[in-house]
Amino acid sequence: MTALCNKSKCRRPAEKRGMCGRCYQRWRKQTPKSLRSTPTPLERFWAKVEKTDRVPSHAPHLGPCWEWAGAKRPSGHGEFSHSQEHGNVPAHAFALEIATGQACPPGQESCHHCDNPSCVRPTHLYFGTRQENVDDAWHRERHPVGSERSPARLTEVDVEEIRTRYAAGASGAALALEYGIRPSSIYSITSGRKWLNAGGPITRRSAS
Repeated sequence: MTALCNKSKCRRPAEKRGMCGRCYQRWRKQTPKSLRSTPTPLERFWAKVEKTDRVPSHAPHLGPCWEWAGAKRPSGHGEFSHSQEHGNVPAHAFALEIATGQACPPGQESCHHCDNPSCVRPTHLYFGTRQENVDDAWHRERHPVGSERSPARLTEVDVEEIRTRYAAGASGAALALEYGIRPSSIYSITSGRKWLNAGGPITRRSAS
């Protein structure tokens, strides 16, 4: 449920210090700087949260995401300057901890149901192990595969051609030299151990 402005008779949604944007600006102009209390971490946190209409396509029952409007890491996860003692913390982790009233359990981390790294809506988050988070990412196909991976030296077309030629009798060593990769990579490709997303016949024969 969205919190409402704490000013008498005002029914607009609260944005800053428990007030709506209009009441906050009025309070700020009327209150001398010396009389303004320092915002609490919670007040600073929620002031940087924007409630959007973005609903996860794979899970519309979750409702709209709440986006972090502050600093973000390259991964898209929000970063919140908690305090001098705690330093910067992941915004979604902070949101989940204040919602549950408990710190993240040892060996676990804050994960997203919504697949939106910048979302801090507590109902979109859960505590889970690193493996559970990785498995979730694979299940929803969020990990780059094949030629989408930054270190990839081949394309799906290359892989299919390698498999086809190898199945027809081409030497693994010769193919490795031609494509600029290690012979062991050729055998991982042709045997189906790697590049599961690519086509071509799977062949298992000795390296000779």
